[in-house]
Amino acid sequence: MDFLAELDYLALGSRLKRLSDHLISEVSQTYKTLDIDFNPRLFPLLQLLYRHGPNSISELSQALGVTHAAVSQMAHMMVKSGLASKQPDPTDERRQFLELTPEAHALYQSLTPLWQAMQSTLQQFGSQQGFLLLPAITAMEQAINQSPLQQAWLAKLNAIESNPSQANTNPTAVRLTGWQPQWREQFAALNLQWLERYFSVTEADKHALFQPEEYYLNDGGYILFAEVDSQPIGAVALKRINTDIFELSKLAVAETHQQRGIGRRLMLYAISMATMVGAQQLVLQSNRQLKAALHLYRELGFKEAVPIAGLPDFPRADIFMEKTLR
Repeated sequence: MDFLAELDYLALGSRLKRLSDHLISEVSQTYKTLDIDFNPRLFPLLQLLYRHGPNSISELSQALGVTHAAVSQMAHMMVKSGLASKQPDPTDERRQFLELTPEAHALYQSLTPLWQAMQSTLQQFGSQQGFLLLPAITAMEQAINQSPLQQAWLAKLNAIESNPSQANTNPTAVRLTGWQPQWREQFAALNLQWLERYFSVTEADKHALFQPEEYYLNDGGYILFAEVDSQPIGAVALKRINTDIFELSKLAVAETHQQRGIGRRLMLYAISMATMVGAQQLVLQSNRQLKAALHLYRELGFKEAVPIAGLPDFPRADIFMEKTLR
């Protein structure tokens, strides 16, 4: 029995903490086996200082997204272990910079092959199970940052107290996942639903919808789904235009599940996926009569721009938008 799993999203923090503790324990044991004296909890700070150079505790705290006190504690451990030193800020004597020592640089170089093995293994674990963990985490972080949880919780509590019928102790879970070959027909059906309502279906549409592996996946693109009870209720696609640019397209949510924020979640999922695989920019083509979609795109940082070369030709497209990722 896994009681935390039974608690569903109420135990999300506890489950992430449990997973984190397990991973750190595995890394610690691996270091011990290889006779490497390094605390894995210092890994993020070591990486940050190695890649971006000396910095103040405040700036390191901001970059890592953790408290000033937590970074101060890690810095103290690094100084004590001879991996870092504190140097005066040449522009402000009241501040100190944390800087890696030559020993830390040597340790970094010696650990790099092991870290590459770890990353490759964990990435393989994820792909074998058919999920995209890092994009999902990124999407959730972005969603939480845009809509603070405390505010959302209190609003929901007020709604439940005002109307007890809104309380639902076992809500239907919407899950995000990657390409599922058995959902090929549903991917087409979800998009034909809105295409046939507003426009005519072009040959380019048919190619994308009925040959998605050839149109999207074989060129390094992605098709992402939202599912409920193992059935797809929404989808979005990313077509690789070149090394740095993806086109976001074919965003669709079933009529029975609209007005529930699923389109936003799919968009955040797609944005985080593109970011994770190194894209510099996301672009999209749309039509000005799709006001709700355009409103969502603008909320998520897309801005109207001039079309770029290499995009598929859709006659209905009368607006081009782009979002810089890096």
